[in-house]
Amino acid sequence: ITFFSNRTTTTPPSSPSDHLSNARAHNSNINTDELFAVAPMMGHTHKHHHFYARLFTNRAHLYTEMIPSAQIVRAHQMENHTEALNELIGENSNATSVTAGPVTLQMGGADEETLYLATYAVVSHTGSTYHSINLNCGCPSKTVSGTNGYGAALMDRPERVYNCVQRMRDAVRDAARDSGMEEDEQRPEITVKHRLGIHEL
Repeated sequence: ITFFSNRTTTTPPSSPSDHLSNARAHNSNINTDELFAVAPMMGHTHKHHHFYARLFTNRAHLYTEMIPSAQIVRAHQMENHTEALNELIGENSNATSVTAGPVTLQMGGADEETLYLATYAVVSHTGSTYHSINLNCGCPSKTVSGTNGYGAALMDRPERVYNCVQRMRDAVRDAARDSGMEEDEQRPEITVKHRLGIHEL
C-alpha cells in the first residue's frame, strides 16, 4: 500500500521519456520530508520496485521485503558470506536506486540473539546504506505469526519486543564500532512495524 502525504503535489512529466530527467532535476532541490512511503510486501518491494519508485522522487521511503533474521545469520556464517549477503541484503540498498533516498530493511524474527546477530551482519556488511532496520510485528499471516511465532504474534509479547529492540540497538552500536564507522556517521535506526491492535491469535 502506498501512502501519500499532503505536503506537496507534483506535475506529471509531459512524456514517458521525461520521467528520469525530470525526477533527477526535481530531486536535486527538494528537502528530505517524505512524499510517500511504501509498506514492505513480499514479492513486490524488491530492487526493481525501488528503481521504479525512485523515478518519481527520492522522497519515497522504501522498504525491502521481509527477510527472516535466521536467514541473514546463516548467510553471514557461510564461507562465501560476502557473496551470500550481497545476494540477500545488498541488492535492495539505496545504492541501486536512481537517486539516493531512504530504504528500510525489514527483518522478521522473535529470538533476541538471532536478531542481534542478523542486525550485526547487516550493519557490518552495508554500513549506513540502510536508513533503518525494522522489526516486523505486524504480519498477520499464519506462516509468520502462527508457525514462526513472530510478526503480529509479537504484539501479544511486548516484553519480548522490548528485549529484541534493545539487542538490535546493541548490534548497531557494536557493528559500527567493530567496522570502524566514524562517530558522526549515520547509523541505521531500529524501528518497529505493528498494527493498531489484536483481537486474538
